[in-house]
Formats: sequence, structure tokens, C-alpha cells
Amino acid sequence: MRFLLCVLFAATVACAAVIPVSTVFAQQTREYTTTQGGTFRVYDAKLRRCYDGDTCYFDVYLGFGHVMMDQVVRLCDIDTPEIRPLVTRDVAEEAKQVLQGWIFAGTEIELHVLQKNDCRITDNKMCDDGGKFGRYLVYIYVDGRNLNAAMVEDGHARILTDKAGKAILCKGK
Repeated sequence: MRFLLCVLFAATVACAAVIPVSTVFAQQTREYTTTQGGTFRVYDAKLRRCYDGDTCYFDVYLGFGHVMMDQVVRLCDIDTPEIRPLVTRDVAEEAKQVLQGWIFAGTEIELHVLQKNDCRITDNKMCDDGGKFGRYLVYIYVDGRNLNAAMVEDGHARILTDKAGKAILCKGK
């Protein structure tokens, strides 16, 4: 029994050493302020999967070797068709595949998260506190390209609006 535990422990240590955090994530977390005054925190990330064209799951590097695994994020400013109902499933799946393709093809993936004290979206509930669905509201940059804007430009998403048709945008982008 003791031998089996030693073998399992040695295998776990060996596997953990195979992919050091530094090979996946390039930089420490950083922060910047836009000309409009919004403060964004930038995190390096690795995509796990996308649910649809505006919701994805990432491993997020927090710095100093800390990683938040499988964090769900919502792309800021945009809306894509939903996986449910069946009526929009094909278009939603296409948007999801395009977004995943762009992210997986990139080498430098950054999540830009608007800080809560600068958020001007419904009751300050959609920035760095996870929002009502537990999703962080982010801009995704891959190799310097804003994928939120690219999804709209390529016709896979539309600008997010309220019921009156007014755009709901993050401050500063």
C-alpha cells in the first residue's frame, strides 16, 4: 500500500512539473486607465471552451503563480444568438466556432476587465464582481486584436442594447 502511494505521489509531482505556469502565461497582471477614465485590469488567459459566441471559459493567470481555473466570462458590448432555443442554435454554433477559432489560433490572449468602481452598467453588477450569472464582463484581445469588435464587424454579433434600443457599452472602449 505504501509503495502504491509513493508511486502515485511521484507521478503527480512529475506531471505537475511538465507544464510550468510560465510557459502558458507571459506577464504579470497589469492595469491601465482609458481616456474616458475607465480602469481596466488585464489578465493573461488560456481558453478552455466557449459556450456560445459571447460566453467562454478561461484559465486566468492572476500573477505570482496563481491561476483561477475555468472562469466564465461574458464578452462586453456584444450579443450573439443563444444556443437555446433551437431556432437560433445553428447561428449560435457558428458564432461560437468562429470565436473559438480566433482564440485558439492566437498566441497572446488577454482579458481586459473593467473594474467595478468604474462600471456604469445596470447597478454595477457586471464588471469585476461576476454579474448576476457569475460571469466577468471582459474584452478579449488575441495578439492585439479586439475580438469583441471583430465579432460585430464580421457579422457574428450585434451591439448589446437595452429594451429601448440604447447601446449598453462598457465605459472606455
